[in-house]
Amino acid sequence: MTDFSKQKNHSNLDNLYESILKNMSEGIIVQDEKGDITFVNQATVNLLHYEPVELIGKNWRIVIPKNWHSLMENIDADRKKGKVSRYEIELVRKDKKRIPVLVSGSPQFHEGRFTGTVAVFTDMTEYKKAQKNQERWTARADLIWRVGQRVTSNLKLEQLLNETVSSIRDTFDYYGVQLFLYDEKNNKLVLQAIAGAYEKVFPEKMSIDLGKGLIGRAGHKRKTQVSGDVSKNPHYIKKTFEDTHSELAVAISSKDGLIGVLDLQSAEYHAFDDSDVSSMESLCTQIASAIENARLYEKAQKEIADRKLAEQQTKESERKYRVLFNNIADPVLIFDKENHKILDWNKSFKRIYGYSKNELQNMTPYDLHPEEELERVKRQIDVRNVDYGFSYTHITKYGRKIIVEIQSEEITYQGNPAWISSIRNITERKLLENQLKDFAYIVSHDLKAPLRAISQLASWLAEDYADVLDDNGREQLELLLGRVKRMDRLIIGILQYSRAGRKSKRLEKIDLQKLVPEVIEILSPPENIKIHIKSSLPTIYSEKIKIEQIFQNLISNAIKYNDKSQGKIEIGCHEEPSHWRFSITDNGPGIEERYYEKIFKIFQTLEARDRRESTGVGLSVVKNILDSYGEKIWVESKVGQWTSFYFTYKKQLEDNIHTLNG
Repeated sequence: MTDFSKQKNHSNLDNLYESILKNMSEGIIVQDEKGDITFVNQATVNLLHYEPVELIGKNWRIVIPKNWHSLMENIDADRKKGKVSRYEIELVRKDKKRIPVLVSGSPQFHEGRFTGTVAVFTDMTEYKKAQKNQERWTARADLIWRVGQRVTSNLKLEQLLNETVSSIRDTFDYYGVQLFLYDEKNNKLVLQAIAGAYEKVFPEKMSIDLGKGLIGRAGHKRKTQVSGDVSKNPHYIKKTFEDTHSELAVAISSKDGLIGVLDLQSAEYHAFDDSDVSSMESLCTQIASAIENARLYEKAQKEIADRKLAEQQTKESERKYRVLFNNIADPVLIFDKENHKILDWNKSFKRIYGYSKNELQNMTPYDLHPEEELERVKRQIDVRNVDYGFSYTHITKYGRKIIVEIQSEEITYQGNPAWISSIRNITERKLLENQLKDFAYIVSHDLKAPLRAISQLASWLAEDYADVLDDNGREQLELLLGRVKRMDRLIIGILQYSRAGRKSKRLEKIDLQKLVPEVIEILSPPENIKIHIKSSLPTIYSEKIKIEQIFQNLISNAIKYNDKSQGKIEIGCHEEPSHWRFSITDNGPGIEERYYEKIFKIFQTLEARDRRESTGVGLSVVKNILDSYGEKIWVESKVGQWTSFYFTYKKQLEDNIHTLNG
């Protein structure tokens, strides 16, 4: 409760009178003969957000806007003559917001001398808002009635459109009103009538692409677009230096399609409410009828010419499509989404696959795959038809097998849902990849013999010339042997990498609950590193040596790079509907996010090799193996605290078999 005990100059009010004034729901301001405030009640404090001490002793001008001062001075003069006043005015809140109020002012006299005024005021904000809404409703109803009258008249289309936008502009005082008609030939909305501030700014022949901006989106979607703050709307297009803050774009449609768009723009924020939307949509229904009536005669006269033009345009569009379609270098195939029947193909497809038109019309994409691949194709063709991860095998009419990657998207073809598939022949690329892997294997293998010879020769020198070599000589020989060992490890890494992507059909049942502890035992972690398997591990079907490589490399990395006096490594597994998600987490130094991709590339390390021995091959081997299975690996880390490597593996045996055979 506000303390009013310190307010000055109201000792002449008795206790009962003061209590009534304090607790009235209307605002009370008492002024002395000079116009200085001597009393305010709690309702005044609540409305104007001032504390009493901020108003007491101040002149009434502190709460009255300057543009009202002249009026108030006249009213004060009348009050000194004993006149009671009743008037509407605005009061200024502490935050400078203006509040409309209804004031009743009574002059106060003592022994015939004017002593001040008691002003009682009521907040008119809600009343004004309701009054404004009522005025808008009346204006909308009148506008719709007037436009309806014009619809039934014989005015020309241009006159009707200009009169419509002018009426809307004059009735609601919007910043700008525009009416666009849909130009079907060019797929644009063309400006036909304009009123308001835009008249001197926008060009007469202005057009907007269908789908662009709020106007284009209203036409494209045939759905009203409203934005209360266009600066925050990503679809708003600012054409010039207009003061638009709100926009309402309403599609003008008929049963035959899009006719145009009525666009209203206001300099106020959130200027359009639901009633505005409803009124303008009703208005656009009448505008649509008027436009259709005006066009009826013209359509009748031009029907034959338009039909011929439409046929010519259709043929031209078809010709352009066919030219583009047939000149795509890769084979392209279109097939029905429901029954997968092949509907269309380009020249490259026919040239590479060799099938005739009659043959293709009776085929589906399944007919292009070998039998062992069909289950995988059927599972993916409608669930996830865009397949970036795997390659497929196709068989041409003459039995030639080619390896392909397929990228597909859903389209509408001749009015029905369909898939369009772009087919990339990667047979030569796959052959080259295999040749490169074989080359890496052969070169790495052949390098080991001379490397062993260098190592043996260096060892002999160290033994035979031990008495001759000084400390520097012995240091150089040790450095040489270290480099030889590093080269040997690098060659082993290259061999592992070249083998990682090789696929084998020899899958076996592997109990990871047994295999992972065996891997840990082989790695022999130091005493300060504790490894914990925090959840039960599943049994999977895979190639044992490659699963061993995955866990061995990831756990070895966690051991090698751990910088804590008490290292911790946790191995976990989380079951998901179609696959397992494994994790290896350590409390080591962590990895910066900018290196997340680099660490999976071959020969990439985050520390100098002289500081910590590493070939930079381990993680690339893991990724290569998982890529060959169609699986994923990724890293998450917090620098200085922890690092987690995650990878997935399919649960179902048949999925793994199809992946390896794919």
